Amino acid sequence: MYFPHFNSIFFNRSQFANTPYLIDGEIKIPYGKKLIIEPGVKVIFTGHYKLIVNGILKALGTEQDSIYFFPSDTSVGWHGIRFIEAEDLSTLEFCVLMYGKTSTPEELKMLEEIPCRQGEECAEWLDPSGGAILINKSHTKINHCLIANNFAARNGGGIYIKNYANPVIRYCHIINNKSFDGGGISSSRISNPFIYHCKIEHNYAENMGGGFLIDLYSNPVIDECSIKENIADSRGGGICFYTSAKPVVKNSTISYNTSALGGGIYIDEFYNKYREQFDKIDIRIINVRIENNTADYGGGIWLRDSQGELSGVTVCYN
Repeated sequence: MYFPHFNSIFFNRSQFANTPYLIDGEIKIPYGKKLIIEPGVKVIFTGHYKLIVNGILKALGTEQDSIYFFPSDTSVGWHGIRFIEAEDLSTLEFCVLMYGKTSTPEELKMLEEIPCRQGEECAEWLDPSGGAILINKSHTKINHCLIANNFAARNGGGIYIKNYANPVIRYCHIINNKSFDGGGISSSRISNPFIYHCKIEHNYAENMGGGFLIDLYSNPVIDECSIKENIADSRGGGICFYTSAKPVVKNSTISYNTSALGGGIYIDEFYNKYREQFDKIDIRIINVRIENNTADYGGGIWLRDSQGELSGVTVCYN
């Protein structure tokens, strides 16, 4: 579904009560075009389809009338919203995004057969990251959204942010999402997200970063967030900082998260074999309470090859 002839297309509430928009194929918003979705609209994907945004998407719900994105068959799922070098005015507000899946069972089998499963580039063509939302070289605003029960085969069960992307994510509830790395949110490749007053809860990563994975020169600000009851099998139940990040975490609570290493926060530097050096993580943790997290090593914080500042931090009952 393309919009070649109109600058703006509207998804309005149907004249027939509770009649949703059924999406039977891929939607693409090209550069210079705008899709506006009004409060109360339900967008239902009848198959494993993407909504690709190069132009502008404005999905502006209200507290009383959310906008819903979900599939007709939760076992199949839909492929999520992909902001790819999108224009800067895209906004999701009071939206509910549920049961997105980056991979069909057949695609997931192909990913598992690729030897470098942890290397995203070797399977980029399958678009395996960002269960509900992928933000690539875009500066999307996401406010008051519920992002729940989504799945990514690689990074970012709820949201994946990469390649110089600078989104603002505020007052969102990111819950029950799953992925290989970064169960709730994953940020990578020189991205600078601002994440404010969000609840990151009950997410799961098979490898690193149950709540968050922050990696590869990504420099987020995480402010006034609750990061609670997330699980990572390997590292960083709440947050995993890995490889040359300069993050700031402040005024937040990190509690009841679980991992083998670093129940609350895992901080480590991965040796860069191409540059033959370590680029240390430089972290600022300010006015943060880290409590009741569980790990084999480093219940509260596990750190190595890092530098930075902890100020006004409480670490207890881990």
